[in-house]
Amino acid sequence: MKKTIIELFVKYFPYILFVTCLIVYSFIVLVFQDFHLIGDENRYIRHAQCIANGIFTPPDNDMWLWNGPGYPLIILPIIELFDNYITPIRLLNVILLSVSAVVFYKTLLKINSNRTSIIASIAFAGYILIWKSLPLIMTEVATIFFLVLIMFYVVDNNNSWKRVFFLAFLLSFLCMIKIVFGYIFCLMSLLILAYEYFNKNNEKLKFLRKSLLLCLLFCTPWLTYTYIKSGKIFYWGASGGLNLYWMSNPSPNELGEYMDFSFESALGVPSAKIGFQKSHGEEINRIINNFKYEKRDDEFKRVAIKNIKEHPTSFLKNVWCNIGRFFFNYPYSYYPQQPSTLINILINGPIVGFIILLAIHAILYFRRYPISIQFILVITAFYLFINFPLSSLIRMFYVIIPLLFFWFAFVFDRINFKIERK
Repeated sequence: MKKTIIELFVKYFPYILFVTCLIVYSFIVLVFQDFHLIGDENRYIRHAQCIANGIFTPPDNDMWLWNGPGYPLIILPIIELFDNYITPIRLLNVILLSVSAVVFYKTLLKINSNRTSIIASIAFAGYILIWKSLPLIMTEVATIFFLVLIMFYVVDNNNSWKRVFFLAFLLSFLCMIKIVFGYIFCLMSLLILAYEYFNKNNEKLKFLRKSLLLCLLFCTPWLTYTYIKSGKIFYWGASGGLNLYWMSNPSPNELGEYMDFSFESALGVPSAKIGFQKSHGEEINRIINNFKYEKRDDEFKRVAIKNIKEHPTSFLKNVWCNIGRFFFNYPYSYYPQQPSTLINILINGPIVGFIILLAIHAILYFRRYPISIQFILVITAFYLFINFPLSSLIRMFYVIIPLLFFWFAFVFDRINFKIERK
């Protein structure tokens, strides 16, 4: 009888997982959503409305290339279909994350046991820090959805041209959602080409090389548009300069976190806004008033590089603090300590410990890993090392949770560390 119940649970687990996620996630959105738009929410909605009118960026800010058009394109149909579109867009997060949980489970099953796949997928679906993004109109849930789909096709043994095109589409659309992946996939393309030179008969490498190169081809319209606006090749977005400016912040009492032009990112703490305005108001206003949109990013980068050269220890201090914000949302300048920091440490602390422990194993046994796992690990490593020296938030860590949990499950399912190369 007990065996029958377990067999039924395993058989119907994907349906149980999906329905449970739908119920829990819907409850979170409907109960905890705020109808007052915060942070980047208004920007994404405005961007979608601009695309509906046939332009990538608002007419009053022609160089507004802060993000790619991916997420605005996702929410565009909802904005066009509903007059009151705020809740439907947030409920879309429920569907995307619920589907992600099931696809994550199906991906795990391709290389792991049922037990490990079930445990890892429950851990992913129950990672409560991601739940914070559900009632928000932000890119995190959509990014997770595309990363999980990408893993599914990377791990799959079907290397047909049809799969190449579909994987390339997923990779390119992910670049349009989070432009950092554009830079990552450019690096990955070069790395794959070099790796394939020494492994010419590996079908999986050929599949990944075709997918990555086709991904970059699919991104050509966006890169052409940014080239026309900026005159720069492979210019994915205009947010890098301001981001690096804050990381180069030489002020002794500040820790390198990101602020917008109005310093409103200070989370409503008056003393923080006053402090940042005092330290940076003059410099920020000089750049805004004297440089047009296409030159503003360059000027922020110039000032940032100057700060790093003159104050290298301040930059290193900011990088160290930024790693803390990336994993634990701590520390920040001028902010009082919050009890939520303890929750972040309690949840993400073991994950960081596993990353360090398994990174050692990955370095020692990397060549024994299947090519698909190597591919996922290199994406994860690039993402981490790109984000460490750039102002980051803990929600930027959320998005690679499926990559990390997939890696953990892969190793723990082979706890004797005898990994066969596939």
